[in-house]
Amino acid sequence: MNDLSRLADMAEILGALVVVGGLIFAIMQMRNIRQQRRELAAIELFRFFGNPDFNRAYERILKLPDGLTTEEIEIRQLGLEKCAMQISTTMENIGVMTHQRIVPYIVVKNLMGASAVILWKKLEHWVYDLREEVGNDAARFFYVMRSNDQHLDFDLDLAKSHREENPVYYVQYAHARICQMLQKLPEQSLRFDEARARASIGRLVQDKELALIKTLARYAEQVTIAARDRAPQTIVHYLRDVAAGLHSFYNDPNCRVIIDDDELRDARVALITATRQILQNGLALLGVSAPERM
Repeated sequence: MNDLSRLADMAEILGALVVVGGLIFAIMQMRNIRQQRRELAAIELFRFFGNPDFNRAYERILKLPDGLTTEEIEIRQLGLEKCAMQISTTMENIGVMTHQRIVPYIVVKNLMGASAVILWKKLEHWVYDLREEVGNDAARFFYVMRSNDQHLDFDLDLAKSHREENPVYYVQYAHARICQMLQKLPEQSLRFDEARARASIGRLVQDKELALIKTLARYAEQVTIAARDRAPQTIVHYLRDVAAGLHSFYNDPNCRVIIDDDELRDARVALITATRQILQNGLALLGVSAPERM
């Protein structure tokens, strides 16, 4: 009996040692992983700083006096504004990587903490003026368009333009276009009947209608992926798909909304109303407005 007790005690001690040893091994592995992440993060930062364009821009901006106005930067030297944009977008990329914990804050602080303060003093007025000129919507949309492993190339002229190539304008215009279509209903004394629309959904058989429905059905999945991967650009790309589907639907003569057929009209009104809601929700997630007129 005593032998069995001793064996049980030894087994309990061995079990405890195994658990402790496992914990120690796990801690060492976690430390190794953290060290590897720091090293990879440092390499990623050096990739940014090793860019020749960034280095040239960095040297030129450092020579500027503190507190210059936007006008002084624009007229001081040819190409200086492009240098300011290069510095600003690079810092924005690094900020996103830090926020997403891809690059540890301590690595950023050790490598460029002082430089960030110096550069900010030189470009503060320019950055604020740029944000005001472009607008919050375009700035936010462009900032999250690309993943953290892609360099942000902020095209100022494109961001300010009102044409299809401007992604934020393209998406917002889709929302405004729907609002304009819906406003025509009461203007022409047409009433939307939700029950009739539900009963008539099966009449949406045109290619552009079905394509838009399939795109709308992906919304929940895309939001889940964006949240899981910390990848807001997923929402941007999806909204562009929704906008493209809406514009194609609008331009198809077989998909006109204002028609005499009450059942089909209500089914199409329900479709564009759902599209408007998806665009509103997606833009809200990005902190971008959904205008009713443009």
